[in-house]
Amino acid sequence: MKYPTIVVLVLIVIGLMAFPVLAQDTGDTASPRTITVVGTGSASDTPDIAYIELGVESRSENIASAFDQANSTIADVISAVTAAGVAAEDVRTTGLNIYRESAPFDSSMSGQISYVVSNQIRVIVRDTSTVAEVINAAVGAGVNQLYGLQFGIDNRDTLESDARADAFADAQARAQELAGLAGVTMGDVVRISEYSGNASPFDVSNLAQFSMDSAGGGAVVEPGNLSVVVTIEVTFAIGG
Repeated sequence: MKYPTIVVLVLIVIGLMAFPVLAQDTGDTASPRTITVVGTGSASDTPDIAYIELGVESRSENIASAFDQANSTIADVISAVTAAGVAAEDVRTTGLNIYRESAPFDSSMSGQISYVVSNQIRVIVRDTSTVAEVINAAVGAGVNQLYGLQFGIDNRDTLESDARADAFADAQARAQELAGLAGVTMGDVVRISEYSGNASPFDVSNLAQFSMDSAGGGAVVEPGNLSVVVTIEVTFAIGG
């Protein structure tokens, strides 16, 4: 019987008939002619908000005494910074820690146990011209730990829009230059993608320049400027 042979021949013929159609389909999907560039833009402004991380640390052989001392001092600190112009809702506790500390065995107080209590707060200063005054008030009230000072821009929308416009202009200029070098004309925009690197778009360190005045012991703070950076990828069609 030759039925299997006939079936195989029929399948081969069907495959040959389908092949030219598939080849024709792939030939019709030509890649569009485009230019893709990356543009970067930036905009800067003076900070209008500051974040200060402050703390009080107390130590005692009696845990209750250390705890009471830390809490009493931090209460004085909160009163001092609010008197310096900080709103009560802009003061928030960020840490409260208690740990036991043992004196080194090779010291005269070998084996002695003491307790350390730390209480930290975060202060938001919405008038950056008063940052030094707030820090000085906190230190005067008993702060003995300063964990950080950071400046920012409360509403970055306008700054980001300016940086975005600058980035698009940069991308457009790059595409026009490439089109000229290639001897073609630049067409309409086909696709735009925006990239954000970090959670914060600032391209400089947000840490303020901070020091203590050697003459009077007060804080010296320079907020400087902050920059927002936007990066976009733009694809342009190539004209005729």
